[in-house]
Amino acid sequence: MVRPNRIKRLFLAALKLISPKLALHGLAVWMPLSTKTERDAIHSRLSEALALLKMHAPGRYSRVLRSLTGFLVFGTDSIRGDYDPQERTCRLAESFVLAPDTNAAAIASTVVHEATHGWLFDRGINYAEPIRHRVEQICIRASLSVARKLPDADDEIDRCERQLTIEPDFFSNENLFDLDIQRLRETGCPEWFIRAVTWIARRRAA
Repeated sequence: MVRPNRIKRLFLAALKLISPKLALHGLAVWMPLSTKTERDAIHSRLSEALALLKMHAPGRYSRVLRSLTGFLVFGTDSIRGDYDPQERTCRLAESFVLAPDTNAAAIASTVVHEATHGWLFDRGINYAEPIRHRVEQICIRASLSVARKLPDADDEIDRCERQLTIEPDFFSNENLFDLDIQRLRETGCPEWFIRAVTWIARRRAA
């Protein structure tokens, strides 16, 4: 999923500035609010996921390397990840990466989904509302195709197949904005920041 909100992008860019910067497979990894123990676990899990892609889906692995500049691992919200087209980065929710039931196949599938957004942007296919559902279908099918090649991916296959049944209205501007506000609250953003985002969005829509 793509999150192009400018204010949020500035917020996440600030987090990257204060974060220790590591690298995996030539891609930057930022973990701004993680402890040393959490950083080690995230690094290990993400490394395993990328290695899994390289072994079982080398074409998709190469696309990930071409389409992304790095990963920002941050947040405890319910959305696994999203793509920033300006920074060409994939944000992964820290809570998702560290969850006991998250395996390498789930992380690899999610990374492929977000990298596919990047691949589409590189080809001039944006995330405008009229085509958004079709774009998401392409990204979900990319994840599904990869999941079918990976070991221990039955749950991920089921998840992708369920996602293919999501109605187009789910990806409307209005619903995605509501999801953004929900995510900001889930990640612990102060209420004044959320009110500012809402006010600016309403002014632009007026």
